[in-house]
Amino acid sequence: MPDTPRHPATSLIPEIDQWNNGRGIDLEDWIQCEGSFPDAIGYSSIFWPRIVEHNGYVLLCPFGESALADFEKQSIGNRAAVEATMNHRHMELLFQNEVCNRSEERMHYLGETLAQIYRAKLAQQFPEKRFTVEYDRSDDRLTFFQINS
Repeated sequence: MPDTPRHPATSLIPEIDQWNNGRGIDLEDWIQCEGSFPDAIGYSSIFWPRIVEHNGYVLLCPFGESALADFEKQSIGNRAAVEATMNHRHMELLFQNEVCNRSEERMHYLGETLAQIYRAKLAQQFPEKRFTVEYDRSDDRLTFFQINS
């Protein structure tokens, strides 16, 4: 194992320490051993999502036209509220088969990391627009919406 400090997320994956006769390996080596192209491609849709502009809204894809219409009616003209609702993700729902491996610490790490990624993605894709990207630790919810939309 290298003498450099371990990646902070390593502590969230106890299986890493079981490698190399109990001495552990670093996070990147573990991914090289255990990861797969299909998983990485699937995760890319979460870590660099498709986001489109639609009728002045900026929305995660896919989205439902009927859900958008319903939220528009409920919001009484509050476009930011519509976007915040349409663009939210709950960390616990991303990996529904991982209930036994779920922890607050893991969900918070993922939510805070995704918030940083979404800020970068939105700034790169829509440089003329301003956004609020929020990760709420109390309900493990990530969302974004345009400012002054």
